[in-house]
Amino acid sequence: MRFSLKPFFISVFLFAIFPGAALAASFEYLYLEASEGNSSGGHSAIQFGDEIYHYQHHDSGLIRLLRQDKQEFNFQYRFLQNRRIHLSHIEVSEETFNKLREYFKWQFLAQDQQFKQLNDLHKECLLLRRLLYKSGTDTDFSTVLRLNGVGLFYAEQDLDSQKDEHLKNIKVTNSQSSPLIGLLRKKIEAQYGQDYLSKRREQITAHIKALTPSHWPAASPVLSADNFPPVINSFADSYTDYLTGLAAIKVLMEEKSLQSDAFFVTQESVTPKEKKVL
Repeated sequence: MRFSLKPFFISVFLFAIFPGAALAASFEYLYLEASEGNSSGGHSAIQFGDEIYHYQHHDSGLIRLLRQDKQEFNFQYRFLQNRRIHLSHIEVSEETFNKLREYFKWQFLAQDQQFKQLNDLHKECLLLRRLLYKSGTDTDFSTVLRLNGVGLFYAEQDLDSQKDEHLKNIKVTNSQSSPLIGLLRKKIEAQYGQDYLSKRREQITAHIKALTPSHWPAASPVLSADNFPPVINSFADSYTDYLTGLAAIKVLMEEKSLQSDAFFVTQESVTPKEKKVL
């Protein structure tokens, strides 16, 4: 790794702002040399301890602030992209260090929330369009609105034809029961009653039928410490959460085993070290 005096002006600027401050902390300014392809321009980043912040251009045309671990960042740029990194060590006061680190952290979290809202709005539009027009040719729908973990127990063709029926009348052939899932079901019924799962399924189905589109408040164009992007429980998120809950209940009631391609069995024994990692 080479050292460069290119960002020396940063330390001069900080000293001009805090001329009497005691230097008790430091951060690093990183400059990455240009490479080929997507790396044809130089790149810069700022490092606070093991956290590195840097801006990156995305295919959407937007520039996003990213936060990466130091090891991950170095592996991506220095080893995978074979780019030289110039590092400048900048000493500042403890107060200045904390202000800079908190500013980048706050900007990252606020931007992350903004992009989550943008993604939620996209899902909301897809779901509403699907429910209104019952279109089965919308390829974006199946790629954006997904039920996490359900594919471990059911094949895609088992669920696709019944999605709009809230998973209620799914008929799966050649289903093999799982002793572990059966044991879990017995424990749930012993704790909450024999009819708990069926009642819970009826409750969730009623919640789905009562769902209404979310209210999205107008966002302020200026971010501040008192104006953090709000967390919105979107219509699409609630809908997929409820469907995932129904799928979980279905797995329990059917004592469904995992799909054959959801796991593999090795004949080799697992070492104590591997067990600890697992």
